[in-house]
Amino acid sequence: MFWNIIGRFLACEASLEIQLCETVLIALLFGITFPALERVSLRWFQSRPWYDFTSSLIKDTMDKMMGINMDQTFLSKIMGSMLTIPGQHLLGGMLCVPAVFGCGVSQKTAICLVRHGALIELGWEIQDTALRLWDRYTTLEGAKRNPWAMLKLMLIHHALQWTLVIPMNLHYSHLSGYHELVFMLEGAAGFAGVAGFYGYTCDTSKRPELRTLIICNACNLVIMVYTRFVHYWWSAFKCLLHFWQVGAYLELTAGVVCGLGLMPYIAMSFIPEQWNKIQKFVALYKEPVACGKTLLESKAPSKIKAHTD
Repeated sequence: MFWNIIGRFLACEASLEIQLCETVLIALLFGITFPALERVSLRWFQSRPWYDFTSSLIKDTMDKMMGINMDQTFLSKIMGSMLTIPGQHLLGGMLCVPAVFGCGVSQKTAICLVRHGALIELGWEIQDTALRLWDRYTTLEGAKRNPWAMLKLMLIHHALQWTLVIPMNLHYSHLSGYHELVFMLEGAAGFAGVAGFYGYTCDTSKRPELRTLIICNACNLVIMVYTRFVHYWWSAFKCLLHFWQVGAYLELTAGVVCGLGLMPYIAMSFIPEQWNKIQKFVALYKEPVACGKTLLESKAPSKIKAHTD
C-alpha cells in the first residue's frame, strides 16, 4: 500500500486526490524549507560588497512601483528570497523541457514531469498568498508590507494557474500547448528573476558592469516578449481549440478570461518598463563617462536614481 501511494505521487497520477495532496505537500515543503534557504542566501549576500547598494535599490524600487515602505526586517526577507523564488520557477519550467523538446524521454515520463512542474508553481503560489494574507491581517505592519495594489496584481497573475492547473493535469496534460505554456511561463519568469537580481548588483559607474546590465535587460525583454506575446498566443490557441472541440466550456471560459485577458494584462504592466530601462541604460552607456557612484558610496541617491528613474 505504502509503495503504491509513493508510485502514484511519483507519477503525479491524474486523479483528483493525488493532484490535491501533491499541491498541499509542495506548499508545505516550500513553506518549511524556504525560510531556511532564504536565511542562508541572505548571509551570503550580506558578505558581498554590493549588498548595501542593492538592498537600498530594491527598497526604493518596491516603494516606487508597489507603494511598499519596507522596514529592515522585511527588506532582509525580500533580499533572501531573490534566488529562491526564481529558482522555484526555473525548476518547474525545466521539468517541462523533455515534453517540449523531446530529449529522448518517453512521452509518459515527459507528461508526468509537466504535471509535477505545474504543481510546483501552484503549490508555491498558494503558500505564498496564504502567508501574505496571514501577515496582512495578523500583524501591525502587515498592511504596509502587503498593500492591496500588490495583492491585486498577484491574484490577477495567479488566476490562470489556480483555475486551470488541476483540470489540465487531470484531463489535458497530453496537450502540447499546455507543455509549452508551463515551460514558457515558469522558465521565463525564473530567468527574468535571476537576471533582474544580477542587474541590481551591477555598478553603473563601471562600463563593463553597465554593459552587462544592458545585456541582461535586453535578454529579459526578448524572452518576455516572445513567451508572453509571440509563442504564447499559439500555445494558448491550441489549448482553447481543444476545449472547444471536446465541449469543455468551463475550461474554455477560464482560458479566455485568464489566459487571454488577465495574464497578458500583467505582462503589459511590466514589459514597457523593461523597454524604458534598456533605453535609459543605453543612453547612460553612450555618455563619455558613466554616471553614478562606486559601490563604496552605495547609498548615494544619484546611483539609485540611475537605476530606478
